[in-house]
Amino acid sequence: MDVNYRIVFREDDDYVLLVDYIKKHNIEYEKLEDSPLITVNILKSSPHWENVSKLVQLYSPIVHPKMIYTEEERLQAEWLHLWCVWHYDYPQPEDYYQDIIYDRTNYCEHCDIGVVQNESVRMKRTPKWGKRAFAMVNWITDDLFVSEATKAKLEQSGLTGFSFWGVKNKSGKEFLDDFYQIKFEFELPPGLCEQSSAILGTSVCPICGRTKYKPNCEGQLMFRKEAFENAPDIVRTLDHFGWKAAGRRILVSQKMYRFIKEQKMDRSLEFEPVILV
Repeated sequence: MDVNYRIVFREDDDYVLLVDYIKKHNIEYEKLEDSPLITVNILKSSPHWENVSKLVQLYSPIVHPKMIYTEEERLQAEWLHLWCVWHYDYPQPEDYYQDIIYDRTNYCEHCDIGVVQNESVRMKRTPKWGKRAFAMVNWITDDLFVSEATKAKLEQSGLTGFSFWGVKNKSGKEFLDDFYQIKFEFELPPGLCEQSSAILGTSVCPICGRTKYKPNCEGQLMFRKEAFENAPDIVRTLDHFGWKAAGRRILVSQKMYRFIKEQKMDRSLEFEPVILV
């Protein structure tokens, strides 16, 4: 396990000491032609990270941490957090799609928790899947969408915990071809450990009293084992995460992880081992 820090800053900003250190120690960086932006990727395990981190604190450039895991670490995990790096288009109609696809009876506008989907998502068109098997849709961060081929493989896999919604066109009168949403059949009971390094703290909504966890990109999810008793191969948490908007986490079993990898359906996916205690 490691952490990659992606540091982005403008060459024309006054970051003299940071630039000098990077160049002096031959730390790789990227600068696109006709762009003032410089991008540096450096691992926490690098002998230079301690010094670079001090300069980062001095200058406060944009820093994006990303957890890095070995395949061995993934294969040893009973459960993994899954998310999709390909976000496709926007739900329709963009101005009021939530009123169409969700029951908002128990929705709280202050904390963004409480919607329940009861209708198919509407989209303008089917994605060009290419070699990708999974997608997420912009603004909907805790749902997965798949192609017809992926749907067929999952249905024949023997894996459990899901069925499918069809995806409709913008008018809602027809279903789009080759475009499906995974319907989660099981919500994981609350089991997130508050000492998990993947959360920075909690916020309790002053309106509805529900709890939302503040996510930490530089950390790992930790759950109590008993939350997974009788769980199928894919689940979505009842726990919500976010600073303003709220979203749940999607977790898959080791069995499902291996199936996705063996079928080469992981092109647009990221997997992070989950700690069970």
